[in-house]
Amino acid sequence: MAASPLPEVTLHSHDLDETREVATRVLHPHRLTVLGDPARYGIALHVVTLGPLNIGWLRYDTPMRIESEHPGHYQVNVPTAGPMAATSGGRSVVAGAGLATAYN
Repeated sequence: MAASPLPEVTLHSHDLDETREVATRVLHPHRLTVLGDPARYGIALHVVTLGPLNIGWLRYDTPMRIESEHPGHYQVNVPTAGPMAATSGGRSVVAGAGLATAYN
């Protein structure tokens, strides 16, 4: 018996409203603000879900602010390029390529 495929979502978009809708549906509610050039806005998102675990790859084409809450869940981010500033529970950190941040 062949294993059934994992649920997957892939999004390539230049539409901020579409990004908000998909990210909220697939991950958790997001408030997104474009910090860079709005004309350059674009996203590449790929998420695979395995039971209660979502594993995803995300790339924005311009600097962004992402605000989200995920009570009862953990989130781990590992930038592959460039800096990622994060604040959670009153603590702030700037992670670089390969340095993970974890939140609950």
